[in-house]
Amino acid sequence: LSAQFLEATCPDVNGALVWSGGSMTAPLARHANTPFFLALPEALLRAGTNELEIRVASGAGTNGGLSRVSVGSRAALWPEYALRHFLQQGGVFVTSGIIAATALYIFFIWLRTYRRQRGYLFLALAGLVWAARNLNLVWLGGAGWTVDTQWHVEMLSYLGHGVFFAFLGLFLLDEYETRGSRIRRIMTWGIVAFLIPGPFLFLAY
Repeated sequence: LSAQFLEATCPDVNGALVWSGGSMTAPLARHANTPFFLALPEALLRAGTNELEIRVASGAGTNGGLSRVSVGSRAALWPEYALRHFLQQGGVFVTSGIIAATALYIFFIWLRTYRRQRGYLFLALAGLVWAARNLNLVWLGGAGWTVDTQWHVEMLSYLGHGVFFAFLGLFLLDEYETRGSRIRRIMTWGIVAFLIPGPFLFLAY
């Protein structure tokens, strides 16, 4: 069985629990970006028709779902699983590392040679924010994980989008020197639009 589950999962074979991905009630285990490869015990399989039941739980306000489920031999399924695991897990660390390293490189260039051009600073900050926000895709939670912790992590991930686009917008404003122009006003309001919902979400909670 090779599948990607949105949040917490519990697959059964012919009524017997095969594996549990964690809590099915809040706070949920976080597997939104995690592919799984599970071995189905032969002792649970019957001659003829078998029933595979997968229970999926997702957080409030999110769209729970299940990607394609494949059943077959290990030899047939492993290459696809290995590729998906690299792209969805290892790939996140690789891309986050590259983005963070590039952002730091840009920051030190700005610090040493272009300190009057704030655009380079904004671009470096945008990169660091995005690299940190990306790690949300692979963080499964930990000891002391509570409903409040889960909610705040999701909100910080959301705010990360707004902060990233804010810094990116400031970089573009500085790069193209559109101060005082109509384009600058449009971009400034666009940045504000990304940031405004965040505080209200926290207040509503």
